[in-house]
Formats: sequence, C-alpha cells, structure tokens
Amino acid sequence: TLPLYIKPNPFAGKGPISSNDYLCKLIDSEMTNIVTIWDKIYKKISLDKSKAKFVDNILHEDVAFTFSVLLSSLRIEFLPEKVIFYRQRPGSIMYTPSPKKIESRVLLIEYLLNLYKSKKLTNSELNDYLVFTAKIAISSGAKIDKTTLDRVRRTNLSFKKRLVLYLLYLQNLKN
Repeated sequence: TLPLYIKPNPFAGKGPISSNDYLCKLIDSEMTNIVTIWDKIYKKISLDKSKAKFVDNILHEDVAFTFSVLLSSLRIEFLPEKVIFYRQRPGSIMYTPSPKKIESRVLLIEYLLNLYKSKKLTNSELNDYLVFTAKIAISSGAKIDKTTLDRVRRTNLSFKKRLVLYLLYLQNLKN
C-alpha cells in the first residue's frame, strides 16, 4: 500500500472550494497525479454541467476528461478517506512504452490548448501543465510540431516553465 499523494493535499479539511482554484493550486504544487479519474467521485448533475467526454482513440484520456470537469467552475471538496483501491502492475499500459502513448501525449497538448482557448483561460498554472506534458512527450521520443510548441510558448507561462520550454525546443530539434 502506497500513499495516494507524495505531498499532502493543501485542501485537506478546507471544505468546498472552486474546482478551478483546486486544479491550479495542485498544478502549482506540482501534484501532477490530479488528472486521474479513479480517485474522484462525481455527481451526475456536475458531469452533465461540465459536458465532459472521453476523447476517443487516445491513451491518458483521463487527463482530457478531468480537465474538462474541473474547469467547469464546480464546487468540490477534498476528502482524505480511502474509499478505493487502485492496483498497479508491471506490464500494464501505464508502464509499457508505445508509439500510441507518445502520440496520445501530443494529442493531449493540442486538446488542452483548444480547451483553454474555448474557455478563455490564461492561468499560468494551467499553461505550465502544458509544458509538463510536452516534456514527458519529448522525453518519450515524441516530435511535437513547431506550430504546437509555438502555441504553448505564446501562453502565459511562469519564468521557470519558459526556460524548460526553451530546453524542450532544443531537445525536440534533436529528436
């Protein structure tokens, strides 16, 4: 049995909060496992309001779904109770490299860019997550087209992520 989060969740015991604030704060805290769907319970009315759907034919589809839900201005609450068990096993899709995983990460960057644009979002924390996703994709061997990297570059990024993105440009050229 492993702890769910390496760092303590900053919203434990704080009561209901805005889902947008929750998402931004956890990204800023570098708690990147917030995008999983298996550790959340949703009310059907909230899912209907968010109009979130799973993206077909990609892996890591929970990223697109979770961002769509959490960026729908819902009221949420973090509960520290353990109510689900998640089994990790060697050889699963999460631990096996594949061209489909690499392609899916690139598609997720494009999906999030379009989601942010449609919701008119400019939060640097959300945009910083794009750099994190690009870093994973490029380190996995993906070649992200220049147009997509330029779209990420034009977003509101923290200084630290601008430096990371510059290094990613160089690494992407190398790939």
